Amino acid sequence: MAERASVNTGYLSQIENDKASPSLDCLAAIAGALEVPIGWLFVDAAPPMRVVRRTERPTRRVTVGDRKGVVDEVDGGIPRGLRILSVRAEPGTRTGHHAHPGDEHHVILSGRYRFSQGD
Repeated sequence: MAERASVNTGYLSQIENDKASPSLDCLAAIAGALEVPIGWLFVDAAPPMRVVRRTERPTRRVTVGDRKGVVDEVDGGIPRGLRILSVRAEPGTRTGHHAHPGDEHHVILSGRYRFSQGD
């Protein structure tokens, strides 16, 4: 790890054992070596995750045009700006142009899905 981050092994050990406070540049190098965003190194400051059972999930019924759908909030308040939703929609549902902050990923469990991203 020290080699990948270009950090002295002894200094990295001090950081790991909370005996040294690294600079932001050093943290960026460590995050790069771990292939994670630098913010992930600050997760302890975020509220802990919680398990959300299916029966406890906040659920919204939505109508888009003349189509109906259901949106379940799956995540338990996961830090790092991540929000996980389970969406079930009728065939032919269109959401129209819209945007969300941060990255967006889709996993299609059944059916087909067509979307445009960007301009």
